[in-house]
Amino acid sequence: MDYELIAYHLLAPAQINNLKYKMIIIFKALLKYKLWKYELHKDLDGNCLAMGEKVCLNLSFIIAVRQILNITKPLDYSIASGLLDSELKQGLSDYLNNKILL
Repeated sequence: MDYELIAYHLLAPAQINNLKYKMIIIFKALLKYKLWKYELHKDLDGNCLAMGEKVCLNLSFIIAVRQILNITKPLDYSIASGLLDSELKQGLSDYLNNKILL
């Protein structure tokens, strides 16, 4: 997914930096059990990511855009989590559980 192209169609120019900031925070949270992977990909360039990391990058985009646009309708993450290994799945689960508690 070319999240930058989609972001330019969805968001005002002033919101793009906020999107990238939120994506970095979310991406790092999702990869918290694989921080060495985060360090390799913290520029959010999806060209050289493994499938699980690409899924996490795309989820980071979706979650961040939903926050910026104040979309509160629940979203089922089960399909995406089925594409993740156990460490990434745990990172997603932890992130989603912490967001519910906040």
